[in-house]
Amino acid sequence: MRFIRLFCSILVCTLLFGLVGCDSSTPSSVNTSNNNGNAVENEFDELENQWINFDFSAPVTLSAVHLVFYKGDERTTYFKFESSNNNQDWTTLLDTGSSANTTQFESFYLANNVTARYFRIVDLGDSNETANNITHIKFTSETDEGALVIPGLIEAENYTSSYDSTPGNQGGELREGDVDIWQTTDSSGSYSIGAITDEEWLEYEINVGSSGQYTANLRIASVTGSGSIRLLIDGIKKADFIVPATTQWETKSVDLGILTTGVHTLKLAMTDGDFELNWIDLYKNTAQLTALNPNVAPSANFDLTDWYLGVPIDENGDGKSDSISETRLAAGYEHPQWFYTGSDGAMVFKVEIDAPKTSTNTSYSRSELREMLRAGDTSISTQGINKNNWVFSSYSTEDKNAAGGIDGELTATLKVDHVTTTGDSSQVGRVIIGQIHAKDDEPARLYYRKLSGHSKGSIYLAHEPSGGSDQIYDLIGTSSSSAANPNDGIELGEIFSYSIKVTGNTLLVTIMRDGKPDVTQKVDMSKSGYHTGDDQYMYFKAGVYNQNNTGDANDYVQASFYSLSNSHN
Repeated sequence: MRFIRLFCSILVCTLLFGLVGCDSSTPSSVNTSNNNGNAVENEFDELENQWINFDFSAPVTLSAVHLVFYKGDERTTYFKFESSNNNQDWTTLLDTGSSANTTQFESFYLANNVTARYFRIVDLGDSNETANNITHIKFTSETDEGALVIPGLIEAENYTSSYDSTPGNQGGELREGDVDIWQTTDSSGSYSIGAITDEEWLEYEINVGSSGQYTANLRIASVTGSGSIRLLIDGIKKADFIVPATTQWETKSVDLGILTTGVHTLKLAMTDGDFELNWIDLYKNTAQLTALNPNVAPSANFDLTDWYLGVPIDENGDGKSDSISETRLAAGYEHPQWFYTGSDGAMVFKVEIDAPKTSTNTSYSRSELREMLRAGDTSISTQGINKNNWVFSSYSTEDKNAAGGIDGELTATLKVDHVTTTGDSSQVGRVIIGQIHAKDDEPARLYYRKLSGHSKGSIYLAHEPSGGSDQIYDLIGTSSSSAANPNDGIELGEIFSYSIKVTGNTLLVTIMRDGKPDVTQKVDMSKSGYHTGDDQYMYFKAGVYNQNNTGDANDYVQASFYSLSNSHN
């Protein structure tokens, strides 16, 4: 029996069996139970129960094996795929056969990802009782290269992990395990997933090639129109999709907001419903930014149901800026000077230096949204670990159950229209455009700053440990008051996007611009004092928070937002 022959050294990635990547997914050695020296086109032949063994030197995680069969369109080849950590005790992962209808790669997915050092294929004969042949082999591993490339189409059956509440694959197709897979009745694709019940889920490892606004097209069939799908990225909700009744297979769309470059986990969390899923197509959708209506209030273009607005006016004469409640804001509130819809449909925030402030202890003026997860339910207090605010996933179970969300991401697409040009050199040109606020301090403040005489501005992050001093991280240009004009800076009026994301102890900030690589900053918050259990609740803020109180009274900051999304687990 003969298996895989290498065209060149195993240490080089140019292998006949086309292993994914050049790292841990490439085995350091390959050995076989027999090798008769036949030609390359007859790689895997003769004698049942022979095997080929792949040693990866260290444990790797595989989710699938992909095989090309000699004369694969004429006969079924039967085999086992097994794993071991000691090269002696073997666990059968697959006991199956080829389709007998293709000479191209056939994919065989594991019921769940498997981590082991050794993997092997065992020959079990074929339907014609003739010599078996596997000409090419490749693996899908849990590396960047193994993730599904986005933008792109994801076949529903190509999940990397799953939960199905009923035992066995009721459809009996393609993969072992409990997920129910049938040959699809749709005009596209080969398989679809059905028999979906409450709390079942599918996960896919995806590699987003370029950041931006994304839409998911879902290929759905449902007679009754019951059930729903929650789409999450890295555990954070991006969208809820209510499954409609369809007369046949139909494509339905749901906006996901901003996705950042890199490898992520896409999760589809299902609720009970009589529907089938064929595929998911994730694509960049710049039309979202041009679909804004300039003739309506901001709440008609943006979901503002879980925000209130701090607006720089004092209509009740209490000496503080006014707060516009979630209910009033969502009902169409706007102000012609400080919060309104621009001529291009953007949500515009503006504030002057000499304007009412939120309290007597506040140094700077703002026109800014404050996240309110209670969404108008005034029986829930604004402050505290409760359903109005969120906590980190590293908090206690008690705190996580009490909170309105766990971890979170704030994304926005915007342009800064104007910054202050007068005042002290340490303050001029500064504005905060997004932040995470805690009980007393701010784990994240994202600044835009353009100095007078410069054509471009800088972006920097301030992380404030609880009760401590700011830690400054320069992302684009620097925060310095004497900095040179940043060559790669952002001009006034230039559209860009940001993501402020927390997962457990980790803060990740990403700046995205068309045609340029993302700029990211990761901050370890494990020692920042927010994990002490001392009632440290969190909420997002977005808009313009002016950081200059020394300039001319009517000098101002202004920004226009084209998208804004807050999401949590």
